[in-house]
Amino acid sequence: DPTELRWYGRAEVMYQAIKNFLYIREVDIITTLHPCLALLLPILEGPQARTIQTPLKRTKMDEVFAILLNSLYLESKIEIRKAYSFHIRRYIELLNIFVVRHMKLLLDALFSCLELPDYSGEETRLNALTALTALISYAWPRIPLHKSKINRVLLKLVSDLCPSNTEVPDKAEIRVQLIQVVQCFVLLARCCHDQKGIYVQLLNGCDHSGLADCLQHTLKQLE
Repeated sequence: DPTELRWYGRAEVMYQAIKNFLYIREVDIITTLHPCLALLLPILEGPQARTIQTPLKRTKMDEVFAILLNSLYLESKIEIRKAYSFHIRRYIELLNIFVVRHMKLLLDALFSCLELPDYSGEETRLNALTALTALISYAWPRIPLHKSKINRVLLKLVSDLCPSNTEVPDKAEIRVQLIQVVQCFVLLARCCHDQKGIYVQLLNGCDHSGLADCLQHTLKQLE
């Protein structure tokens, strides 16, 4: 029972027992550890831990998320980066609007994933894109401050995924990523009111088939 875990301090004991595993760079441990923490931390911190009355109080959730982001940002091994990136979206959902405390490092970590291919199904990029859609959804009041950089990174990603100006690749992993790019564009347009006009201008002067396809799907969803 979550309440009993808090009353008798068992949740705290469990957290102290496993938190040092956050610094171990092994895929199996990363894969097992973060789902456990995602279940434990809301119990440990209680239902009142993240109210608007205490917006500056950093919590263990903040501590864990910051460690995860730093680990992802500094990691060079593809398989470990993939393991870290898989868990970012869940923490964004748990932090909700309070994820804005981590905005700079979070964007830096996500952009680092999007800028480099992982050559193994592109799972790291896809994880970063799904995390970015969650970030835009939960932290939408702050997104206008970062929209230019987000747009640049997404446009470069489309260019990387579609190296030919005249055709869109048929590979499933590329198609899935392009769908997520469209979702990011749509969400950006819904929280930044000038974005739709920018996309129309880009489409009118676009001679890149991959980008044109993404922009057409974006504008269709915004109708």
